Amino acid sequence: MPRDMQGRAEIRMSGRAQLPAKAKVPGVRRNWADLCRAYRHKMGLKQEAFAQDFNVSQSTVSRWETGKRNPGRKAQARILEVLGAATPAFPPALGDPSVQSLLTMADPLVSVWDQQGRLRAASPRLMAEIASFSRVPDLIGAPADQITDDRGLVQWALAQLIPAGFFRGAVPAACVHVAPVGNPVRMAAGGSLSITVTPVRVAADEIGMLAQFEHDLWRPAPPTPVLQLMPDGGRCGGRGSGL
Repeated sequence: MPRDMQGRAEIRMSGRAQLPAKAKVPGVRRNWADLCRAYRHKMGLKQEAFAQDFNVSQSTVSRWETGKRNPGRKAQARILEVLGAATPAFPPALGDPSVQSLLTMADPLVSVWDQQGRLRAASPRLMAEIASFSRVPDLIGAPADQITDDRGLVQWALAQLIPAGFFRGAVPAACVHVAPVGNPVRMAAGGSLSITVTPVRVAADEIGMLAQFEHDLWRPAPPTPVLQLMPDGGRCGGRGSGL
């Protein structure tokens, strides 16, 4: 089995999600990649200064922020203390610092969807991008298939994630690889979308999914969408040049 597929369950468009046999429902899981970025954003630091504060190298900070490695326990305690998130609920809520940092920063392409496939929040860059081609005036609360022709991608992903226990905490993350959909500019550019999906609390009694998009112009798209369950968390790999 290729190294990047170890510990992951792969589902193609015609498949049905199956949990790995040893997967357990976690008590509290934290996305340290997002928390590290939230800490740096709150403190107004670049990676170099962040690394100096924690007496580590910049490459170590980069691995923390890409989910390739978690901070040590002392670093974790300090990050949680600064963010005021020492005892967060799982999954994080829309108001959680790690989620808000993604939704308020200018660069990331991030969206939040509920289990009915309705858009609940999006980062400024993604909102501006959608508004440039969508005819829907009020994007928040609108279903994906009304916002744009997503070729059923959001509903397909939900159909795989729900039986896999994603919204119950059984799987902390999933990765979707697909050809660009919805945005005519991205579709014309080609390449592949890698979408990291993690649970997020959109209301007191409602769990949705937070999607982080990366458009790799050089990575060929699979012939049909592929969803990989990631029992150990993390983010989609293989980041390349993008739009």
